[in-house]
Amino acid sequence: MAQEREKTFDLIKLYSMFLVITNHFLVHYVIYESTPMKILNGKFGVQLFSVVLGIFAFRSGQKNKESSFHYALRRYIYFFICEFLINNIYFALNVNDCRTIMTYGFVIGQSILLGDVIFPTFWFLKDYLVGSILCFLIGKKNYDKLDIVMIICCLGIVGEIFVAACIIGCLTCKLLNENKPLYKTTLFQVCGFALPLIVRIILEKNNITYFIFGLLSMLLVLTWKNNHFVEKISDLSFISYLGTITMPILMVHPHLIDIVNRFNFSIDGRITIVMRYITMLVLVLVMSVVLDIIIRRCVKISNTLIDRLFEKIQKA
Repeated sequence: MAQEREKTFDLIKLYSMFLVITNHFLVHYVIYESTPMKILNGKFGVQLFSVVLGIFAFRSGQKNKESSFHYALRRYIYFFICEFLINNIYFALNVNDCRTIMTYGFVIGQSILLGDVIFPTFWFLKDYLVGSILCFLIGKKNYDKLDIVMIICCLGIVGEIFVAACIIGCLTCKLLNENKPLYKTTLFQVCGFALPLIVRIILEKNNITYFIFGLLSMLLVLTWKNNHFVEKISDLSFISYLGTITMPILMVHPHLIDIVNRFNFSIDGRITIVMRYITMLVLVLVMSVVLDIIIRRCVKISNTLIDRLFEKIQKA
């Protein structure tokens, strides 16, 4: 049953990425303004992805197999590796003569800080890091002193709406009731962590839309879970695999859209757009597969080193 749930979540993540990249492509060609295309809403897609991310982090906290610091370090290194690889590709290709306006040291610095100066679209990385840590902490039943410090630090830098969507993922996991019954304090913790975000949502009208999409994402997850038709689609091996490379897809697709825009197919306008869309999808998938292979190997090495480090610390 656990494996089926994983496959369903993979399908949901893949669907969210379809909405995001299709929306960005349509906006790029100003097609999104036509009413029929507005059903492909990228805001909903990215909120759906955030909710699933929160579910995974919450479940990791419930397992309680590692310390909060250990988990936070692993998540940071994962996001760092993702950004570091893409920033290096960008720098190596010398896109838009970037070497004339930045040094390689700046590229490394932005990767360490999970910055968004090189790629403004990477602003979500900090949100996902903070959201993952908070959801992991919410899933834990017992807190130590370090957990309290991390909660305070995370709440101090919380601000963007994607963190709220991750926390909605905690509530979704509670409603799914897929694990052992939780203490009543879990719901209290979710509400407590969400309070700073709710205040910001009230203050900024733009975030209200994102928050509503977050709640709709929770509804979609609850509807799709244990759905026979969805499970049949999720059982397809290529669907399951593509669902595991959604983070690379999320990171590379905006830049490949720009690259595809330079292609001139010299045919009818609508056909050109379709050809560019297909070309973009192929490039995104190929690039994401390559990046995923590299990221997995780097993460495996870093996790091994981290585990050894923590073993030495515990023995000491």
